[in-house]
Amino acid sequence: MSLCLFDPTIPYYQASTCPILRIHKFIIVAAVTFPIQPSRDHGRLYDDLSFYDSTPYDSTWVYTPLNENERIVRIWKRAQVISSPWEQADYMTAAAAMRLLSEEDFARRNLAIVFQTNQGRMLLFGGQWSFNLPHCDWTLLDAPDGKPGHFFFDTHPTCTRALSFETQAPRTEGPVFDLPGVPEAFSPHPPFQSAGGFVWSSASVEKVERVTPCRLKGKIVGLLFSYLDGRSAAVGEIRLDHLDAPLKRVDGGKLCLSFTRDTEKCPYIARVEMLTAKTDTPVKDKQENVEEWFEVSWSGKIEWWHNHRQCQIWQDGRQSLDIAILPRVLSPIDDQIATFALDPLTKPALIARNIKLAQINLVIMEDWIKRHAIIFSWVKPQTGTTAFIKLERDGNPIYAEWLC
Repeated sequence: MSLCLFDPTIPYYQASTCPILRIHKFIIVAAVTFPIQPSRDHGRLYDDLSFYDSTPYDSTWVYTPLNENERIVRIWKRAQVISSPWEQADYMTAAAAMRLLSEEDFARRNLAIVFQTNQGRMLLFGGQWSFNLPHCDWTLLDAPDGKPGHFFFDTHPTCTRALSFETQAPRTEGPVFDLPGVPEAFSPHPPFQSAGGFVWSSASVEKVERVTPCRLKGKIVGLLFSYLDGRSAAVGEIRLDHLDAPLKRVDGGKLCLSFTRDTEKCPYIARVEMLTAKTDTPVKDKQENVEEWFEVSWSGKIEWWHNHRQCQIWQDGRQSLDIAILPRVLSPIDDQIATFALDPLTKPALIARNIKLAQINLVIMEDWIKRHAIIFSWVKPQTGTTAFIKLERDGNPIYAEWLC
């Protein structure tokens, strides 16, 4: 699939990201072509929104509206991998083979793409970096400078594995340590101990005209802000096929978010109230178990940490309910496999089978490393099945956590 970079008919960009594995799938909505209109158009139903059904259940749809006459002029990549990782199959094959050597969830949380626009904005799609994560440089992938052109991306069901560009590779001095203007969180990253990662977003709450909630499976998963000047911005997850009716802001009123917890103690927003006066209080629903009302003041910005299970909101140093620390979830089939494997009658046969598979894999690995000797060297095991593999590039060692 391709995207025209300087097409005036593209109103917004939308990308799906799976925070658990930090694998991204870009759905650039070029098929929804209509002239850019004020933000009142966001609530209308478009002809084809079937692309929302093309991603895993635990994905998050990041929605980024464009301003009038705003176009992409630079495309940047942040990734803890070598050279052009989304374009080189050998490196990706090696990374896949070494998943179990590192904490994949942790290693991939800093993958990101940034679209730099002609209006000076940096549109972030991907992970929000934290001081608890290894530092990754930014690499300039493309610099169309306003000229018509396309970039191409695959449509794999779970991730974007390759990017390609029409224009020549930009001439740069190398990776950039710190890319100015990339949105950064002022609030702390949710605990890394919780299963799954989080998608971060932020938006101004000044000069807001309307707020449109996005609701999935009974939970408010995002808010779309429409401003008096016709611009718009989103926090959390936004799907155009799951928007509630817009709530009009009233002068002197306030926006209140009702937080509760599910059976796993995960906090989520159950209801959004636009009150007409600061002295008003939300009406309690008899069937609603409200643990906290979070009031959004109409100044500054709101920050939103989100995944498919829970969310947390920050504003002016205030936070909503604490994130739940969730263990890694095993599926019922995992339990069945574990029960079968631990059965006394099964264990000897499984051990013999695993040894045979390890010996076969050792032969496969030896052949693969010979064919990629320019990158890899290894110490072949004399006994057992453990191999020590050394990765090199230009004579320098490559560490597993960097590759993954």
